[in-house]
Amino acid sequence: MRCLAISASSSQRQLLSSVLKEIGFSNVVVVSDIKTCLEMMEAEEVGWIIGPLQDASNASILQLLDVINQQPVLRHVKVSILRDQDHELLPKAFAMGALSCHRFAMTREACLPEFKKLLERLTAHEHDFIKVAASYLQEYLHERREFGDLRTLYTGLLQVYPGNADSMLALAHTLLVMGELETGKVLLHQVKITGGDKLDRVRELSREFFESEEVPDEPDVVLAEHFGFRSCLVVDPTPESLNLMKQTLLNLGFGEVYCHRDPLSALKWLRQNKKLDLLICEWKLPNLPGPVFLYKLRNRLGLNIPLLVINESIEEREVPLLSELGASRLLQKPIDDKRLNADIIWTLQQHTNPTDPFVIKQKLLLASKRHDVAEIKKLKQLYFDLPALLEADKLLMEAQIAFDSGCFLHAKKHALDAMRLGGSSREAMEILGKSLMKLRDFDAAVRCLSNVSFISPMNVSHLCNLAECHLEQGNDQAYDQVMSKAQDLDEDAAQVIETAAKGAIKRGHTETAKKLLSRLKSFKEVLAFMNNRAVSLIRVGNFEEGVELYKRTLESLPENQQEMRALIHYNLGLGLTRANRLEDALKALSEAERSQNQQRIIKAKSLKTRIVAAVNSGETLVLKSDPPISEQAEQEKMDQMRQMEASLAAAEKITRSDYCLINIYRTTLGEDRAQELLAKKLNFSPRGKLVKDYHRGLVLQDTKEAG
Repeated sequence: MRCLAISASSSQRQLLSSVLKEIGFSNVVVVSDIKTCLEMMEAEEVGWIIGPLQDASNASILQLLDVINQQPVLRHVKVSILRDQDHELLPKAFAMGALSCHRFAMTREACLPEFKKLLERLTAHEHDFIKVAASYLQEYLHERREFGDLRTLYTGLLQVYPGNADSMLALAHTLLVMGELETGKVLLHQVKITGGDKLDRVRELSREFFESEEVPDEPDVVLAEHFGFRSCLVVDPTPESLNLMKQTLLNLGFGEVYCHRDPLSALKWLRQNKKLDLLICEWKLPNLPGPVFLYKLRNRLGLNIPLLVINESIEEREVPLLSELGASRLLQKPIDDKRLNADIIWTLQQHTNPTDPFVIKQKLLLASKRHDVAEIKKLKQLYFDLPALLEADKLLMEAQIAFDSGCFLHAKKHALDAMRLGGSSREAMEILGKSLMKLRDFDAAVRCLSNVSFISPMNVSHLCNLAECHLEQGNDQAYDQVMSKAQDLDEDAAQVIETAAKGAIKRGHTETAKKLLSRLKSFKEVLAFMNNRAVSLIRVGNFEEGVELYKRTLESLPENQQEMRALIHYNLGLGLTRANRLEDALKALSEAERSQNQQRIIKAKSLKTRIVAAVNSGETLVLKSDPPISEQAEQEKMDQMRQMEASLAAAEKITRSDYCLINIYRTTLGEDRAQELLAKKLNFSPRGKLVKDYHRGLVLQDTKEAG
């Protein structure tokens, strides 16, 4: 890592260089001012900058932080501040992403421990820059007795680290000092529930503010049914764990607790009993891997039921699966009854009144799929106001909402923008791939979805989307291979059956398709696929193939599907009209009139009238075609996406921690002076190797040279 130290004094520069090298940094460059620092950063990668709040030319570290925040290529740069006196701008610097602050003295003996302390804190906090920056800021705010800003800091930290006992205790102490006794008491009770090594601190604060070692009585525990919870499925091979969890759930007011030691017996039970409010499952299971079992549960029950995962140890490569499965909480084995009780109560509360970022996100995604406009508006505002949220996270959510709303070009654009800003590659590629499918760009969709299925190999939804792309391309061999993987994972999943039915209809295997469709509650996805494909064929002049696809779809429908038949006959009538087979079109439209849908009947009669008039007049009947999807003639260059894919394996994800306290801590301290400085922008024009093939906020090698 290259370190840049800023000081107007040559002796200070020499001292800083010597100290930094002594603690292990070999690549240290010293400069006299912030302007020179920026000039070096334009062409060369810098990892750490140490400098005063203001240099000799009155340029401010705030201006430097502003440049860093505006330039994705600099997102990895950390800034430490040298303070030789208390300064009103220091809190603002932390709000803008500063990592640390250090009292500077012109002796090695005074300077060296300051930077050693930073390395010790980085190790203690496992290089979580949020926690490191917070540790420095809280020291400064305590010195200045700025309790209002301390409350802001701890409240923000709790939104990033929900349930963190240290932050809850710190916030409780701050509130108690400020005289907000009731709120402070509630926080002490929350820490008391979890117990552990924090109980002594709870008693200490209780003695100080309530003159008793015990926190004053809390309100009665609210039972599960108050939150709308009644039934719970628990799957764990250990009888002792099952008994403990069952008793805890019953004590909390659950009326029905279903326990299974074997996941296969749980799946068999689920076929007859699907009304559940909560899922608790061990990660390591006999006869069927826990992740596979949980994917099967989610395929049947959806993501709207809260899930708690029990684990003794989860491998790092399995962690992304927890997010994909919608696990709201991890229960560590051996199970502690107090911790279990607290985690279940937390889950019930979050389901009703979400504050946790992950829970809010899950609820917003579900609302988007339901097209619940009021709920989307409420949850979106709640989600976007979270201090831990990055711009890439917002773009990913915008992309998903756009996709669910049928705005596929917008979804594509937002997903690409999210990737450029360092968003989750799996989420971005998934939305991008699905959007490209809807835009019928199947070659590009296959590339995206292949990446997604590689990252999430047990997600049958990704595999089915990939299989459908191969089906559209006419690549039957690739379709069969991907479908075989999906069926091996969960042949009873609705999307697997739907995708298999699509393949059977397209290939003319109508009896197989009929059997598959009879297993589905809804044919909506299958019929939409067939209709979109037939329309596309007819539009490019393949009338016979398009009409034949409609006929095969009709033959594949199970009995007693009159309304579906009417719908397909109407679409068939449109296709035959475009093919100028008007007599056949009239017959199809007469079948469409058997519908119970009044609007469809009116449309069928209207088209029949136009056909008859055209036949009688001898004029050609021309139907209006839907205009092609366009966003100002937007056609994304797919080679850009290929370039992203090429660099995907080399890229490291920028985490929320890299942004230190940005959006977590906000302050009005020194606001007037800060705004005055920030109004004067510093010039910064990155060039050369620094920005070549830049992707996801990181500096990458030139892919052309690497190839």
